[in-house]
Amino acid sequence: MDRVNFYKIYLPALQKALDNDNSNHGFFVYPPEYYIDKMVEREVEYCMDVELGTDVFIQQVEEYFDAKSHYALDVRGVPIQLVKEKILNEMHTIERSL
Repeated sequence: MDRVNFYKIYLPALQKALDNDNSNHGFFVYPPEYYIDKMVEREVEYCMDVELGTDVFIQQVEEYFDAKSHYALDVRGVPIQLVKEKILNEMHTIERSL
């Protein structure tokens, strides 16, 4: 899966995850992967792990959802709301580039 196809699947799932990030299920907030169609889930996860494993944006999203799951108020010293805003801004930048 190339980067463009990955983000066409991943970004809508990320938006759903961000829309629902205040629903904590006992130290677990559903990450974007939860909202990805099961038919392409393995391919997307492979792309995340192998192709984009060092992608700063993906790492930031993972850290954000880990922090939200643990009721943290910040991510590496940055207020969690600012991290969310940065993720949203980066999402829009990526969407425009597709």
